[in-house]
Amino acid sequence: MKQLVIDIVCDLVKENGKVVDLEFDDGSRFNSPFSGLKFEVVNESGQGGGWPEIKLIGHQVDIGLWVKDFYAQDEEDYEYIMEMMEDYTA
Repeated sequence: MKQLVIDIVCDLVKENGKVVDLEFDDGSRFNSPFSGLKFEVVNESGQGGGWPEIKLIGHQVDIGLWVKDFYAQDEEDYEYIMEMMEDYTA
């Protein structure tokens, strides 16, 4: 398993004070069946404009596909971000 910490523009969806999902500007949510990934909130108000920092957790291929499709479509940005991927630590 791998992990990748990123800051992301989204709203945190909470139930009983616990973050259960991420909601994006278009109304889509992170916890869709397609992703095959999990996330943990590292910081609810990160340094990148106050948006949440999350840790993506999953297989390297799945994280890479999600990043390319939803986070960094530019090839140089994608390669830079993927260099930050690490082995998962709970």
